[in-house]
Amino acid sequence: MPEPLWIYLMALLYFTNVTTCLAMADAFDSVSHDRLTRMLQGTWSGHTLLDLALRTLFSVAGGFLIVDDTVVAKPYARLLGEAAWVWSNKDRKVLFGVSVVLLVWTDGHVRIPLAFRVWQKGGASKYDLALELLSYARNRLRCKPHFVLFDSWYPSQKLLKRIRDYGWYFVCQLKKVVSQKWRSAEIDVTLGLVLRVSQRKECPMTTCIAVRCPHCQKDQVAKRGTTARGTQRYLCQNTICAKNSFLLAYHNRGCLPEVKNLIIDMSLNASGVRDTARSLHISTNTVLSELKKKEPALESVNTALLRTLNPDELRVDIERAGEAEMDEMWSFVRRKNNPRWLWHAIDHHTGAVLAYVFGRRKDEVFLKLQALLEPFGLTHYYTDKWGAYTRHLDPEQHTASKHYTQKIERKHLTLRTRIKRLMRKTICFSKSTQMHDIVIGLFVNRYAFGRAV
Repeated sequence: MPEPLWIYLMALLYFTNVTTCLAMADAFDSVSHDRLTRMLQGTWSGHTLLDLALRTLFSVAGGFLIVDDTVVAKPYARLLGEAAWVWSNKDRKVLFGVSVVLLVWTDGHVRIPLAFRVWQKGGASKYDLALELLSYARNRLRCKPHFVLFDSWYPSQKLLKRIRDYGWYFVCQLKKVVSQKWRSAEIDVTLGLVLRVSQRKECPMTTCIAVRCPHCQKDQVAKRGTTARGTQRYLCQNTICAKNSFLLAYHNRGCLPEVKNLIIDMSLNASGVRDTARSLHISTNTVLSELKKKEPALESVNTALLRTLNPDELRVDIERAGEAEMDEMWSFVRRKNNPRWLWHAIDHHTGAVLAYVFGRRKDEVFLKLQALLEPFGLTHYYTDKWGAYTRHLDPEQHTASKHYTQKIERKHLTLRTRIKRLMRKTICFSKSTQMHDIVIGLFVNRYAFGRAV
């Protein structure tokens, strides 16, 4: 390779912004800018430079081939033969410049330009230029890419057949999916975005769409009309799926599955309804609606712990396994003269929550909690000196002392820290009994019972 050309190529790799001959000559003492200028004005074309550089410096194997076009703005080059008024997707307007179709190779870290073609009005189309670039990559550079990548402008039957004949695969985006029968090719479209071509012999196939349900990840999906905006709606036919209908692209942020999950997470991590709505840019009604949907899934008893209890093991150490702490935590709904108490019980040794109920600080509410605790086979209770405990518990099975209720008091501190409506000396409070019970019940079910709600 001639020395000026070698220096020019090295400078192109070195410089990121300035690539003039004068700047290159200043960086390299062995060549002048006049010599570089004469070389570029000579018989060396851009295609020859790229071809010589690629075969000298790089080994293009594997990786990905990218076919794309761009517009180089030349507003003052009116005499440039290749320049014309063309549409630029980047600037979203018509520019006077040169439209170039590029072929780039990348392995995910390094991007190497392989070739380019200039599109001119009245000449070869961009499809033909893309075909020419792919033919050059295969026949001249001997590329064997993992995939060929291009946008929704280029998918055509001729281009896809050419890639199939080369034994390559491709990934692209479709403007719309049209059912066609193509020989020797099977095309699977996943979510209408990804196309994969696999070689088959004389097997005519039809283009199909495979959509997965975002909730259960099953592909048992059928079309279910369109929305008022014209967006395609899909129906999940899986019987165990929690939500049957869904869209692939939501216009309302409150309908996105990830936003719905964030609503629950923020509500259980010291965020109020309006805090959540401001942070996620949704309405307060959306937050309330999503929280209310969780109410049927809540349980008042730790059934997961109840199923793990082994009767044989309980008989061996029944005294320790049957000890529980019971206590009540004060809160209110709308005003302080309308209290709402949380009654709950935990295992004295492990701290696992056994059951909980809501109500006033009265005997009938305690009796509801006591009924929920019967399956656990408890033999001893540690509580404070509230009268409901002494009236309904056997004195031999009851110890009234704050000394033995430290773990359950620590549970109260966690609840008041993690749930904003339970914090003291704030203006945050529940406006309805339903939302009060739902948020606290969600916290207990998710973090105490270990349930996925």
